[in-house]
Amino acid sequence: MRCYFTKGGHIACVEPLDDIMSDQEAIEKSRELFAARKGQFDGYEVWKGDCMVLQEPPTIDGPPTPMGADDPFLELSLAGQSEDREDAGSSRLFHSEDGT
Repeated sequence: MRCYFTKGGHIACVEPLDDIMSDQEAIEKSRELFAARKGQFDGYEVWKGDCMVLQEPPTIDGPPTPMGADDPFLELSLAGQSEDREDAGSSRLFHSEDGT
């Protein structure tokens, strides 16, 4: 397990939690480590393998933004695809069993 300390929304430091096995122990140890470094970091995350166990603070600037809502690259990558998808979907819906 690992504890990542964050600053400005980015990982700034990592502390391995090698001897800790339970999620609760990792959370408690991470809180202690964060308190000992008071003022150096904005928050921390506890990870077990590739799964996040805890993030403190849970949200930084209010509720999450839906993925892609403000992402111009996502809009560009999807441009023109919706028409193709709609046509393909509707053509599958209206074909008879013999393919006509």
